[in-house]
Amino acid sequence: MKQLLVTLFLVLGFSSLAQTYINRIDSIIGGRPAPSVLVEDSLIIVSSTSFLNFSEGQFSKYDFKGNLVQLKTYEDTCVFITERCRDCLKKKGINYYMAATNFYLGNNNTEVVFQKLDQNLDTIYSKKYHGIKSGRPFINALQFDTDSSFIATGYLYRDSVKSKRNLWVARFDTAFNVLWEKSLKDQHQALNGGYYAEDICIDAYGSVLVSGRGQIVDNGAQIFDYYSVTARLNRETGDLYWLKEFTGPEGSGNMFVLDEGDGTYLFARPQYLQVFPGTSTPIRSEIRFGLLDTLGNVLWDTTTGPKEGLFEYHDLQRTLDGNLYMAGARRMPKAYRSVGYKFTPQGDSIWFRDYYYQDTTDISYIWSFEETADSGFVHAGIFVDRNKTLDSLRIQYSWLFKTDKYGCPVQNCHTIGVPAFKAKAPLIAVYPNPSTGVFTIKIPKEVFATNLEVQVYNTTGQRVYAKPLPQLQSAIVLHGQPPGLYLLTIRQGSEVMHSQKIRVE
Repeated sequence: MKQLLVTLFLVLGFSSLAQTYINRIDSIIGGRPAPSVLVEDSLIIVSSTSFLNFSEGQFSKYDFKGNLVQLKTYEDTCVFITERCRDCLKKKGINYYMAATNFYLGNNNTEVVFQKLDQNLDTIYSKKYHGIKSGRPFINALQFDTDSSFIATGYLYRDSVKSKRNLWVARFDTAFNVLWEKSLKDQHQALNGGYYAEDICIDAYGSVLVSGRGQIVDNGAQIFDYYSVTARLNRETGDLYWLKEFTGPEGSGNMFVLDEGDGTYLFARPQYLQVFPGTSTPIRSEIRFGLLDTLGNVLWDTTTGPKEGLFEYHDLQRTLDGNLYMAGARRMPKAYRSVGYKFTPQGDSIWFRDYYYQDTTDISYIWSFEETADSGFVHAGIFVDRNKTLDSLRIQYSWLFKTDKYGCPVQNCHTIGVPAFKAKAPLIAVYPNPSTGVFTIKIPKEVFATNLEVQVYNTTGQRVYAKPLPQLQSAIVLHGQPPGLYLLTIRQGSEVMHSQKIRVE
């Protein structure tokens, strides 16, 4: 078993409700996009791809304190990159099932690899699937519909010249034999782009909904358009009931659907409000949330969630208390932060929180998440140390963290969530950094308050310094602390106004 090279592991304690908190990164396990997470009893299982070897798939088990319990590695020497599926790690009976996409010489030369594993994460059976003749498959989601069959979805690379992609959905048995398969073409055949399926909803009426996004691209005419898409099919036969494209104010990106069990479906989809000038890159969005009937008609919709920046979320899940949760990342000017959002079935906000690993200036991204029995949430993602303060030769790591039922990543923040990315935080300056142990903190007049306190923590989570900040400019002295990396936070009561990594040399 490989040993961890970097384990900056911070267990933030237990609350009076027996909540646990995890916030850790690894340099050996994972680090590539789209890890998948599964929670069972007191264990967290993560499927990921090694950042050190792109053809190496990994399965890891952690306890609820974030300790690594088990690590299994599988490598296909013929593969250029193995891309894990963010919603494909499932448990059925006593066995685990997983799927990934293998890339060979290029995006149009792919295969799906299915694995069945025992409780020790040893492979019982695996099978490679190359798809129908009209394209090469890429898998994004997997859901069991019975004890002996499951639905998979993603897209098929169809035309390398136009980069066309078909929506792909198929039903398999647990020996990974195809029961039926469908490839659905978009309605804009003359243009580049196509369909990208991301989500599966198996309903109570014998059908399955697959949803995601569509894209239209014409580089010559400078046409870049995005829309949301959902298709409903007969679960037994794969026959298509309908396929809907939601354009304009109705949707722009990945759509996620939940069955209400009464002939309706809840949905969430982003609407892009602004793109970066001269490009097709969206920079601002809002979430449209509402209800569909079984014919795909919108019964009602509203807007919910953050109104600033670009909220890129993955999945829509119903929580144990009957509410809804989504998580991903929010892109803001000069900031890229993971976020979690909980709201009611009517679209009313319960809380919205942003998450990071130690330094608010670094980048983090949630790819998958799952609710725990204590109503908290486990998230798997990646962490980008863009200043390379952890390792001068490395920038990207895997990231695992757990919050309580209020979305809190630490104890004693059981309050309504507040908007992320406060304008005042970046104005605070801490310098020089690194230093020999003496740092100056400068706070502008417009954000200064009388009850500010600076706190410094080492990499084990131990607080090594705490002092009030009674004036606009103050010095802190860390003489006596060993050289290394520390986390500095400035708090106003229980609220963190500013945090960053500092280094003592």
